[in-house]
Amino acid sequence: MKNTTHITRLLALTANVKLAHWQADSTTNDHKTLGKLYDKLDELVDAYAEITLGKNGSREITISNIILTPNANHRDILNIGLEVVANACHELTAGEDDDLNNILADITGEINRTKYLLQV
Repeated sequence: MKNTTHITRLLALTANVKLAHWQADSTTNDHKTLGKLYDKLDELVDAYAEITLGKNGSREITISNIILTPNANHRDILNIGLEVVANACHELTAGEDDDLNNILADITGEINRTKYLLQV
């Protein structure tokens, strides 16, 4: 059975990016860039959750500590996101979980792209 605590941690990351998007100055590129990251994360985290639950044959999700940081700066949110993804990767088995690893790699790529676009 796959560990599902990472689903809620990835969900918290997505929520934090949305909060940052809403708080970003809409006259700058930050608002639009964070909005695009949110859209990508929403889609990727949904796929990650559905695949994990499909592999488990269960809809049960372990709720972990969800930390929302509505006043955190972009750099912190993105760096915490990279940590969340790295921790999730450590729980997966190569070969058996390539589908999940690919999603996590896509999330990492989107975060790093956003860091470049925001210059953080």
